[in-house]
Amino acid sequence: MVPTYYYGLLRQVDIADSMKSIISHEARHSWQFTLKLIDGLTDADDDALFQNPPASSPELRDAAYPINPEFNFLGEASQDLGSSAVTAREWNAERFASLNVGGALSCAPISWSTVTYGGTPLQVTGQLTFVDDSGAAVPLAGVLVRIEKRAVGVQCDTPSGWTLLGYTSTAGDGWASYPLPSSGVYRFTLVPPRECGSLVVSSCATVP
Repeated sequence: MVPTYYYGLLRQVDIADSMKSIISHEARHSWQFTLKLIDGLTDADDDALFQNPPASSPELRDAAYPINPEFNFLGEASQDLGSSAVTAREWNAERFASLNVGGALSCAPISWSTVTYGGTPLQVTGQLTFVDDSGAAVPLAGVLVRIEKRAVGVQCDTPSGWTLLGYTSTAGDGWASYPLPSSGVYRFTLVPPRECGSLVVSSCATVP
């Protein structure tokens, strides 16, 4: 079996099935781009995300989180052209390859860099990475991040009392940022792919 790490997902692929897996993955991308033309699904903004995607593909719903269970898209009035739309299509294709060829999907080891603050204008920033089969840290692009806040002096692992500020997504280099309205403890938490279950990957920055 060959471990395949892809956009934060891990799949063990039989080496004899490697080519079939690649073909299945790429065929799924072709299918994604025919849904509007052939199946008549609503994609008013032409971003290959849909108002009502097939039940097997909830990550392709062009809607805000949590209507879309893994992403925070803009809806049919505005194109989603960033890394999140790419990640949604890649997860969808890899999930299809897993079902079609074999090799159960699980969660790759995911972690934050130290979340910090600075810059002009002042903002909190942090980078998400996952570890691949060589042990290298690879930027995790296009994933959803929940931003919360509590008063200064609170520990990052405090379970309750956080105020939800909103959501952001990591860029192609894995970095996420959020503007700072005031002092406090800011917590970045990954909204994980469903294969990660209840995984919690959080990091905090204290802004005095």
